[in-house]
Amino acid sequence: MSRHELRRLRKKWLLWSLAPMILAVVAGVGLIKTMWSNDLGISSYKAENYSSGIAHFLKTGSGLPREGWVPPFNVGTSHAAAGSFLSAFPEFEEAEKRAPALSPLEDYRRLSGDEIPPMCMIRNNHVVSYGLWGDELFAEQTTPWDEYQGLRQTLEDPSSKQAYDDALKTLEEQLPSLIEAYEKVLEQYTVGVQLHSEFLCPDPSKSADRIALNKEAVEKILDDLRSYEPPPPPQESNPDEGNSDPGNNGNDGDSNGDNQTGSEDNDPSESPDSDAGGEDSNSSESDEQDGTDESQTSQDLGSAEDKRRDALAERNKAGQADREATESYLDSPSESQRQW
Repeated sequence: MSRHELRRLRKKWLLWSLAPMILAVVAGVGLIKTMWSNDLGISSYKAENYSSGIAHFLKTGSGLPREGWVPPFNVGTSHAAAGSFLSAFPEFEEAEKRAPALSPLEDYRRLSGDEIPPMCMIRNNHVVSYGLWGDELFAEQTTPWDEYQGLRQTLEDPSSKQAYDDALKTLEEQLPSLIEAYEKVLEQYTVGVQLHSEFLCPDPSKSADRIALNKEAVEKILDDLRSYEPPPPPQESNPDEGNSDPGNNGNDGDSNGDNQTGSEDNDPSESPDSDAGGEDSNSSESDEQDGTDESQTSQDLGSAEDKRRDALAERNKAGQADREATESYLDSPSESQRQW
């Protein structure tokens, strides 16, 4: 998935967009300013002017003690929509501290609208943000992954011994950093799965399922990277092989009669040297077959890794219909309910 596509999907993945502050009675200039700043922040968010929205949300501070979770939630959601996930995470953590606690044993998954607890709204965007951050880190490895696959192909079918040696050296230098990068991707998906598992909250777009599948795919990619063993180097042919011994050239004529006599007395098919040659031939054929099998196994592993990466990328595009179905909540929220 391209960076442009990831940016376009951020806002749609954050199903609970922003939380307006709702009061039955507004008293005091301070509270009016607080609500006014929050409304301006929501307007900026809808216009995708996230930096301006964050500035307005920060002005709301903790002006409403009963809804103290709203400002950090809105700031975190704006950071996530802008792709600043490392800034979003601490805001969501702060919002969760201020929100009413949930029971880990109670099932909230069938609730909707105003029935949804604030903690479920916060936790959803928190989980989705970890998934999106993992997606972006995964997308950054597209070029290194392609280079790695190219090196493997060179090792499996080198044009020369030098080409094999160069490819092996480069792969050994790059493989540790590639493994480290995918470990970082896995870390984000793992945290997202763990956060989602703590409470039974609604997940209308099945984003948690998608993150869990991506986590499993990256685990398999890492297993393949860690266990990869390059095929053996090609054997260079010896230019002196097959040449006759110059010392025997002068004796060919003199020994011709002896050779003929010897050939009559000894059957070449029964010669120990002949048997040894046959064994060498069979051994050579077996080695060649083993090399072919190893090469085929390496190609199969590379193909499996590519399929896993492709499947993960496709899942990052999945759920488009579910996300679009929530756009009406983002664009025209009811005054009596939080945006969903």
